[in-house]
Amino acid sequence: MASSSSDSEDSICTPPPIGDIAPYQFEPSTSEDEADEPNEEIDEELLPRIGNIDWCQCGNCVEMSTERESLCCKEISKVLAVMDEAECNCIIEHAGFEPACLNATVLRIAYYSYKQYYGGLDLETHEQLRYTAYRQLVRWCWQFLGKDVRVVLPSCAVNKIRASFPSGHYTGFLLVRNLLTCSAIALSFIGWCRILHRGGGD
Repeated sequence: MASSSSDSEDSICTPPPIGDIAPYQFEPSTSEDEADEPNEEIDEELLPRIGNIDWCQCGNCVEMSTERESLCCKEISKVLAVMDEAECNCIIEHAGFEPACLNATVLRIAYYSYKQYYGGLDLETHEQLRYTAYRQLVRWCWQFLGKDVRVVLPSCAVNKIRASFPSGHYTGFLLVRNLLTCSAIALSFIGWCRILHRGGGD
């Protein structure tokens, strides 16, 4: 969590088993018009952000592995709106951040709710808690996102969540097309396994 090169959760994705949920697949959902994601406007400005935190305005961001993930909470209007309600300098300093995104009991209960509707995730305990914490932050700040709409979470919040639930292996932000590619690879892999299994049994 000191750096984002590894919840790069970023260029490598593991094919999900059948029935499992791909990361970000079921993020809280409305229309794309309502998603307040500044990525397209910011992309050109992010080029000098790798290897430094000069872009950080809250004082809690860390170096991230990609330009896209190098984003401060003060640059995301949906997150900033939540911060303004509490007049805090950073989203992780908001009184609601710890109970909503870092309390393991709250996260487990939230995960059970997701599991009821979408099925379980094939994740280790800390991965499960991180995944749920990210979802909680999205739900809190964006409330709902449209289908296939993904948002980049602020570096400060991602780092705080990773530090609270470390695992040593992280996956960074993935675009929808990357998720679809991973799913296609997974289905292809499973198909070949079935063919080989049938062949071995003959």
